[in-house]
Amino acid sequence: MRFPKAFAVFLMISSPSLCLGAASEEERIDAVSEFLLERAKANLLYVFERRIAQDRTVRCYFPTIYTYVSDGDSLWVQPATPGAKPVEIRMADIDAPEICQAWGRQARAALKEEVGGKTVTVRVVGRDSYGRMLARLLIDGQSIGARLVLEGHAWSNRTRRGQGPLVEQEKTAATLRRGLHAQPGAMLPKEFRRSHGPCPRPARTTARMGR
Repeated sequence: MRFPKAFAVFLMISSPSLCLGAASEEERIDAVSEFLLERAKANLLYVFERRIAQDRTVRCYFPTIYTYVSDGDSLWVQPATPGAKPVEIRMADIDAPEICQAWGRQARAALKEEVGGKTVTVRVVGRDSYGRMLARLLIDGQSIGARLVLEGHAWSNRTRRGQGPLVEQEKTAATLRRGLHAQPGAMLPKEFRRSHGPCPRPARTTARMGR
């Protein structure tokens, strides 16, 4: 991709320092185009971060490396963009057992196994009630959330409209008695919190990143 030649030439003339070391006019134009693209990327990242800070719904994709898994449906990730800070993600569409609930630690281990050592693509859809980034996670185009539900490590997240978008995967897991569905008296996290109260939330500090 290159910016229009006329614009690149104008910038080349007005800022000759951008083209130091370029032997030909074509190389100088290429150097300016590359500079403009890098500035455009930086500006897009700034806009993205500002919209997140302002708590607006953002729909975008960006690559990350996971750094810490909190429980079966939340984790911290490190965006691949240089200089970006770690981000806490609450996975959309799924509801994993609480960490102090039956199958909670197995669900956490399953999510860690899914993302460990891999580049994860994050599709942001908004924020949850705790202020965390709400997103769908993908590896090689495949939904991590759908796989966790299918293997019995989470439920399809209930909504006012019904049983959620992954109800078919949940039914399959329940029929095959996978994971949490093999546990006697398995209950939705919402019901567990109503009966037992919330689990203590771990301290969310960068000191825990990388575990």
